[in-house]
Amino acid sequence: VIGRVCEAPAVYRNQTTGEVENVLLVLDRVSVGGTGIAQRIRVSLLETGGEYPGYGDELTFFSALNVPRDQHNPGGPDTRTRLISQGIRYTVSLTAEEIQARPTGIDLYGRILALRESLIRGINARLGEGTEAALMTAILLGDRTGIDERTYAAFRDLGIVHVLSVSGLHVGYILHAGRTRI
Repeated sequence: VIGRVCEAPAVYRNQTTGEVENVLLVLDRVSVGGTGIAQRIRVSLLETGGEYPGYGDELTFFSALNVPRDQHNPGGPDTRTRLISQGIRYTVSLTAEEIQARPTGIDLYGRILALRESLIRGINARLGEGTEAALMTAILLGDRTGIDERTYAAFRDLGIVHVLSVSGLHVGYILHAGRTRI
């Protein structure tokens, strides 16, 4: 399978150690066995060692692709429907050793994402990788992946969870505008 990372990686860290536990990547421009397919793939990357591919990188790997499963618990999240609504028809879980990543040319959207990542690294460098940095990143950039469930629940219970996404929403508009004009 060959495909290009078409969105910013979603990075999930261990709340205690701050180490990267899982990275979700979405691929487009996918070809399987040399044949192009018009579907997107979500890659769950485990055991990254802190290093992982970024937007625009071309990934190559050998693995069977999985069709997202139907909802199993009544009233529970329907992952399959959510993924299909995002144009994602297949999923795969891999370790860093199972992929080859090759950087490709970077476009405007990629530059904006690189700036965003640089800002996140700067926030983490100044505040550490704890709750304060996670809250600052959420409020300024709309990236809530570093917020632990307890903190998120406290914001939700107080009725102010929107604070964690309003400013990030505007950044999202800018990123989307840069991406669609390319």
